[in-house]
Amino acid sequence: MKCVRTLNKYGFTLIEVIVTIVIVASLSGIMIVLISDSLSSSSDPVLRLANASELSMVIANINDDYYKCPMWTKGTIYAANSFVKPTTTNANGHYYKCTVLGTSNLSEPPWPTSGPISDNTITWTETTEKGPLLSLQPDLKNKINDTSNNKYGMYYSNNVQKYVTYYVVSNAIVPTPPPGSTILKVTIADRYYGTGDRRSQMLTSYFISN
Repeated sequence: MKCVRTLNKYGFTLIEVIVTIVIVASLSGIMIVLISDSLSSSSDPVLRLANASELSMVIANINDDYYKCPMWTKGTIYAANSFVKPTTTNANGHYYKCTVLGTSNLSEPPWPTSGPISDNTITWTETTEKGPLLSLQPDLKNKINDTSNNKYGMYYSNNVQKYVTYYVVSNAIVPTPPPGSTILKVTIADRYYGTGDRRSQMLTSYFISN
């Protein structure tokens, strides 16, 4: 009886090992790129939100600086330490603090450039407590584009003592505003403006003469 021995083949050839290594390395490289792009993209919405929030804070600060106090209105109850400025018809570049609370008269008082004035049961006193009133042009327009102290495109935040960097895309008087008013159109962008970065944000606001 003839005995036949069958030899089983175990393991891989050198070529098979090399091909496997190449395939694994290629797939790993592709996965790393995909994961890296995915992680980078996933943070974009957060960064865009943060940039938009900073721009909103800048616009809010500009509003606070320009619209320091509301216009006086007749027959209105004012609390102590309220601030008003004369109506557009009687604007004199000054504003006033309520030092004695009460209700305003039905007719606007003759605002003095200094000292107190009675308004029905209210006493108003001229003040500069909140800083000077800004005109729309040139005061506000120039301040938005302030380049002092080599801080181009920065607007001071009175509340948090912080400068926020931004680029002034547009800062111009609207050519055809409604009759009797002047409008300043301001568009600002974050630090990514002009770089082609998809995280770049812009914000536009309008300021009306008062």
